Amino acid sequence: MPLWLKPTRNALGILGGIPKREFTRDSIARKVAETAQAQWPVHAVITNSTYDGLLYNTNWLKQMLDVPSIHFDSAWVPYTHFHPIYQGKSGMSGERVPGKVIFETQSTHKMLAAFSQASLIHIKGEYDEETFNEAFMMHTSTSPSYPIVASIETAAAMLRGNAGRRLINRSVERALHFRKEVRRLREESDSWFFDIWQPEEVDEAECWPVAQGETWHGFTDADDDHMFLDPVKVTILTPGMDEQGNMSEEGDTCRAGSEVSR
Repeated sequence: MPLWLKPTRNALGILGGIPKREFTRDSIARKVAETAQAQWPVHAVITNSTYDGLLYNTNWLKQMLDVPSIHFDSAWVPYTHFHPIYQGKSGMSGERVPGKVIFETQSTHKMLAAFSQASLIHIKGEYDEETFNEAFMMHTSTSPSYPIVASIETAAAMLRGNAGRRLINRSVERALHFRKEVRRLREESDSWFFDIWQPEEVDEAECWPVAQGETWHGFTDADDDHMFLDPVKVTILTPGMDEQGNMSEEGDTCRAGSEVSR
C-alpha cells in the first residue's frame, strides 16, 4: 500500500519539492496509521530534480528518511556528478549510508549524448544482484537495440575525466550568461519584457537555495538548506502574475485570448 509525501506549490504553479516535515518518522508513522492495510515503507521514490530544476539536499534526506532503500528519479539531471556545485544534491553523491541502498535513475537521452530511450540505473550500497537482475529483465526487452546501448557508452566516455567537467562547466556558464542577459534586457526595456525565475543576484555559478525569508521563489513555507535551484534549468516568466500570485493589467493572457498549456 503506497504512502504519498505531499509536495509544495507556489502561485506560479511551480512544484517546490517535498518539505522536510514530510520526511520525518512521526509524519510517516501518522500516514501509516491513517492508511488502511499500510505497513512501514521499505522503499521511497523521490523526484530529484523537479521539472523546473529544484534539487534536494540529498545528504540530509538519505540520513533522515527511515527506509532501507531510496530511489532518486533523476531523469533531468544525469550531469550532476561532473560539476562541484552539485555536490550533496544528487543520489550518488557522498559516501554510502550504512544499512541503506541508494538507487538513481537517469534519462540519459534527455540531457546527454545518448539515443532516445537510453537510460541508466546507478546503485550505491549492498543489494541482491540476482534479484535485481531478474526484476530488470522482467521489464526490459529480450531483443535490445544495441545502438542505444552503444550510445550510452559514448555518452559516458564523453564525460570521463577533465573533459566531462569542462563540458558541464561550459553549460553552466552559458546558462548563467543567458540568465544575466534576459535580466539586462528586462531592465533596459521601456515596456514589458520577460523575466527569469531566480534570485535577484546570480553573479556566481551555484545552486541557489530556496530559503526562508526570500520572495523570489514564491514559497511561503520554504525550509532552509533543503531545496536548491539548478542554474542550468531556466524558467522564463511572462507578465501577468508575480511570484505571490498577484495579477496585473499588463500581460493578461486570458484577455489576449492566449491559452496556457503548461
